[in-house]
Amino acid sequence: MAVSPVARTMVVMADWVAIVPEVSEAVIALAGETTAADIRFLGNLRVSTAVAWTLAVFGVGYGSWERRGRKAEVQQTETHLHELEVGKDPGRTTSGLNTRGDSPRDRRPGANGRSDGV
Repeated sequence: MAVSPVARTMVVMADWVAIVPEVSEAVIALAGETTAADIRFLGNLRVSTAVAWTLAVFGVGYGSWERRGRKAEVQQTETHLHELEVGKDPGRTTSGLNTRGDSPRDRRPGANGRSDGV
């Protein structure tokens, strides 16, 4: 059984309503106190700059891989839809997007010094 978006939103909001008082009590209890946090990774091993850079590069690489996959999916779907549309209405025009789902360079926001893409 699928959960409607409204029911899901209500559950999330109810969770926030229950969590906020607990967090605020913790903040009030610590107000004015001196706290020192020493965050460690695997005991005494601290997270190094190299690990941070590695994770950043991994994230950028994963994002690029996902984008390439989405573009391929758009291309496959667009080809199929174009065949269906031409079969139904041969005179149908296009929105100007290319087969990969990108706007033409001259219609992208910021092209020709305008922000509306015209």
